[in-house]
Amino acid sequence: MELYRWQKNALAAWQEHGCRGIVQAATGTGKTALAMVAMDSLLEKYSYLAVRIIVPTIPLARQWSEALCRHVEEEELRPGFVGDGVQDIRDKRIIIYIVNSARTTLVPLARRELALGHPLLLICDECHHILANTYKKIINHWKNAYLLGLTATPQRMGGVRLGDVFQSMVLAPSTAELISMGNLT
Repeated sequence: MELYRWQKNALAAWQEHGCRGIVQAATGTGKTALAMVAMDSLLEKYSYLAVRIIVPTIPLARQWSEALCRHVEEEELRPGFVGDGVQDIRDKRIIIYIVNSARTTLVPLARRELALGHPLLLICDECHHILANTYKKIINHWKNAYLLGLTATPQRMGGVRLGDVFQSMVLAPSTAELISMGNLT
C-alpha cells in the first residue's frame, strides 16, 4: 500500500516514539491506511503479533473489516469481530472490537497475550473517546503494548488533551494543506 508523504512522516514519527502515540488528521485523509501499514511494519518484525482494534460503532467496525479484508492476503490475518452479540475470535490474530464489548472481553485476552510474551498492537480509532471510563479501563491494561490512536478531534470536551494518555501526538497537515497537496478533495 502506497502512503502519501504526510502519512509516511506520521508513521515515522510514531515509530520514533516507540510505536506509542496518536495520529490526528481530518476525516477521509487515510488514517486507516496509515494504521494498516503500521500494522504491517510490526508484522514483519514479529512472527506473532496480536492486533486489537477498538472502534466506537458497528459501521466503523464494518469499514475496518472491509479495509482489512482488501489489504491482507493471508487467511490467518482475516479479522475477527467482537460486538453486537458476535464473538468471532478463534485463531484470529487481528480482532476488531466495539468498545462496549471490548470492556468485558479484551482485558482478559490482553493479559493472556502479554503473559505469553506475544507483542500486541492496540489501535484505537476515534480515540478522542479514550478518556471515557470504558476506554480508560481497557487502555490501562496495555502499558507494554504498541499503541496507535487515530482521531480527527485531538481534544475531548473539558479541555483534556489526548497527549496526556498517549506518549506522542503526530499532527497531519491541515485540511487546506492536504487539499492543496492533492491528498484530499
